[in-house]
Amino acid sequence: MRVQLGRLQLEWDPEQDRWSGLQDRQTGWWLIGPGSPTGVANGTELHRPGGVQATSVPRPSSVPYPTSSLPPSGGVQPANRSQAANPLAHALVELTARDEQGRMHYWYPVARGAAPTARVEQGVNGPEWWLVWPQVVEPAEGDRDGGGDADGQRTWPVEVQVRVVASAACPGPGIPPEGTVWTVTVHNQTPLTIVEVLFPCIRGADWGGVDECLFYPHHAGERIPSPRQTLCSERYRAFGRAASFVDQQGRYAREINYCGLASMMWMDYTSAQGGFYVASYDPEFLLTGLRVEVDGTNHHTGGDNAVNPWRLGLAIRKYVPIRPGQEWCSPPVILAFHDGDWHTAAGWYREWFTQSPGWGRQAAALPSDLATESVVTPWYDLRRAEGVLHRFDELPAIYDDLAERWRSRHLFLAGWNRGGFDSQYPEYSPDMELGTAWQLLAAVQHVSRQGGFVTFYINSRLFDRNSFYYPTLGHAWMIRDTHGAIHQEQYGPAEFGVCCPAHAAWQQHLRHCAQWQVQAYGARGIYYDQLGSAEPFPCYAPEHSHREADGQLHHGLYNQGYVQLLEETSRALTRLRPDSFLMIENCGDLYSSRVWASLVWNGTLYDEFFRLFKYTFPQLNLVQMIQPRTAVTNVEEKRLLFERDLAEAWLLGSIFWVHAPRLERPSGVSPEEAERMVGLAQGVLALRRAVAAHLARTRFVDTDDLAVLDQAANSAVPDPGEAWSGRGHESSVPPRPQRATHWVGQDEASRPVHLVLVAPTRERLAVRVQKGDRPNNQQESATGCAGEQAATRWAWWCWQWQPPAGLQVAGEAVVQQKSGEELVGPDGWLVLPASLPGVWQAWWLAPAEAFGPEWIKEG
Repeated sequence: MRVQLGRLQLEWDPEQDRWSGLQDRQTGWWLIGPGSPTGVANGTELHRPGGVQATSVPRPSSVPYPTSSLPPSGGVQPANRSQAANPLAHALVELTARDEQGRMHYWYPVARGAAPTARVEQGVNGPEWWLVWPQVVEPAEGDRDGGGDADGQRTWPVEVQVRVVASAACPGPGIPPEGTVWTVTVHNQTPLTIVEVLFPCIRGADWGGVDECLFYPHHAGERIPSPRQTLCSERYRAFGRAASFVDQQGRYAREINYCGLASMMWMDYTSAQGGFYVASYDPEFLLTGLRVEVDGTNHHTGGDNAVNPWRLGLAIRKYVPIRPGQEWCSPPVILAFHDGDWHTAAGWYREWFTQSPGWGRQAAALPSDLATESVVTPWYDLRRAEGVLHRFDELPAIYDDLAERWRSRHLFLAGWNRGGFDSQYPEYSPDMELGTAWQLLAAVQHVSRQGGFVTFYINSRLFDRNSFYYPTLGHAWMIRDTHGAIHQEQYGPAEFGVCCPAHAAWQQHLRHCAQWQVQAYGARGIYYDQLGSAEPFPCYAPEHSHREADGQLHHGLYNQGYVQLLEETSRALTRLRPDSFLMIENCGDLYSSRVWASLVWNGTLYDEFFRLFKYTFPQLNLVQMIQPRTAVTNVEEKRLLFERDLAEAWLLGSIFWVHAPRLERPSGVSPEEAERMVGLAQGVLALRRAVAAHLARTRFVDTDDLAVLDQAANSAVPDPGEAWSGRGHESSVPPRPQRATHWVGQDEASRPVHLVLVAPTRERLAVRVQKGDRPNNQQESATGCAGEQAATRWAWWCWQWQPPAGLQVAGEAVVQQKSGEELVGPDGWLVLPASLPGVWQAWWLAPAEAFGPEWIKEG
């Protein structure tokens, strides 16, 4: 019997009374299918039949995968076991329970505990697939791999029910048209509390190596090429907070928590054949782990049954308490295959989130003048670990200098507090050696008189262990792990404990500090550092205020705590100053939709695919660092990366973060080269200011409906962040970055308009833009192409800036303007005049009737 679940085809074996296969009919991929020795009873496999992939160079199926090609892992390698001997490694659901001593117990619903029942039910809108386990298994101590004697295992009375339905049975925002919706219900009949649910665990994914890539929401986004190899690499196993590790079952794993390290609750595993979308549509926005695994446990040693052991796993973890006698039903997890690339998946998640309770943009009444803000000039050089650098009475002259040279009215102050930057948090009072509170107020008032405004830095997360208050308030406000221990982190010479954002007392302290800085010192903006950047943790502190409606402690409300902080602080500041605003470090959909802007920082290159977040949420503002990277010592590399960062900030329409001391005096760079960097940044910033009003009225759509051809090579320009390892060979030559982005909108008369931003290239570029729908065009064909009678004359306006010859750039950057008209062709594309090499450009396109004298005057 076969049952259709959208694009998925379910095969039912009535003799065995079980599901024998769940297949994507379009791509041929199987979810639980033939060739998987674990079968439906033991877990989930995602692969093509027989392990043969549709690759340009098929991988031999008769030899084992060469383990020597994997990088060393510090002496730890995934275990060499067969799939059949390791059922726990393929469990569809994994549960973690906590006893009264804080010890964790790991439970798995697998066939060795009790065979599941499987059935098909006819729901209101279509068939439903059900799997039910009456109990779970806890392996014996030291037998987490499940390969030991069954007599050493313990069973627990926990009923687990998995339900899968087609999208048609669950219509709603962001539901893919032919996807599937997965939920799990857990009924806990044990004396322990279940605290984590990992579901669904989809393991064994393998697109076959053809343009294979994982899009992962670490900070503003990562594009991870060849993830089955990359995640095992040395660089990813040394990736700070977000590093890969070898788990107790011998898998390379990487897991980041939302909302903080993970900015969104979705992932997309793509190749030239399409993509596989995994997303949590959680209306409560619980603390959530996004887990990626590289599975090496199913290593066959050769022969006809050999399979590629290095395959990908994807899973979602929820931190939720399920107490004795309670039942919990998970929020839906969406699994869907799709054609095209990651943009399709981003659109689905955007549609769901912007219609969910998490979308806070409507509630954030942002001051209108900030819509065209182009630059933030931070000043960290007050007090740092090296001592006092500048004092409060120097700030007026510092601001005047920055305003003159960088045309900035936004002064961002860090290191103003007692002890200076990264010290004595959270004692947010003016450092006495920098001057008096009155002098700080006078400096802010000077900035205001000059037409500017000031943002104050507050760390939203850390408590200095050297603070006088650490033994009292610090210990009371800290996050506690399952054993009652605190989380400690070190920045520079200072050591800190991590405070709990869901605890009311800590929230109040942060909110009142912000209110006082606006009321007493005249701040307009408040920046909460680390809020969207650092690692979120569950908190088990028994005296904390994060609780459920019945008063019971809930350890997974980290996100709700920060949302409450942002919303209550925003309301409080607005009462004090209607034009006030909030900023945060890095981004997260829950947080960024409640603030003016999120600061994303330029770290390692493989941690920078900012357009993943920007395309998913084009309405949200990013502030992007453009200063040279201090960690890079090679001068030529430093220059190239600086130009790359500048181009990306321009193409994404980001607000420029210009830390003047670092940009004007980069380490290891000659004065002449430093002056050239400064001139380049000032020129592109002048161009951004010229088009700021048009950026504000359009929406970023990345490369949708945009064709960019390098006329010299006559080939499409690859996306930024693409690893140069595909195309059938490896190369150390980096790819050329994307050089144009597309923005769409409507003018005051509801006519379609386009904005195209172009970064400089060595060759001329041919740029074409899909014109889009035109409201007055009654002859538009069903395909969206204009008929001959419907041809409309489009006009263009171009702003451009070209760096002067030589190393030095002096004086104000001159932004040139030109205009003209182009007739749209019957193919529906607008063809821009070729972009000149080495020139930064912005093209504004609109129907010719929109280009009246008033518009030109405005432009």
